[in-house]
Amino acid sequence: LVTRPTFAPLIQTFLNLDLNTRLSAPALETLAIVAYRQPVTRAQVEAVRGVDSSAMLRSLVQRGLLQENGRLEGAGRPILYSVTENFMQHFGLTGLNELPALETTEADTLWAATMLAESGEGVGER
Repeated sequence: LVTRPTFAPLIQTFLNLDLNTRLSAPALETLAIVAYRQPVTRAQVEAVRGVDSSAMLRSLVQRGLLQENGRLEGAGRPILYSVTENFMQHFGLTGLNELPALETTEADTLWAATMLAESGEGVGER
């Protein structure tokens, strides 16, 4: 699908796309964690990243790339995050099955860190 260059700004506005906005490395890292492990809690993201991710998650929700997807049953009922349709459009995906496969070691690390967070021993647990 191709449009005339003169109509590009109009189409960008209509689709709510801001292609000039660059995402920082921490934002991309957070998006990747959520995309591969969704739905995921803040503590699970922090267990993988090793740093406080509340501001990054809030920013990505405000940008429309992540959404709150309910709450986890359990102590504190933490918010669950997942990617949005905006995320899919921004990265040109039609489904999460189009995400590149993780290497075994990366997948194992991601799984172990999120399991640690689910057990209540993750970063940010108080």
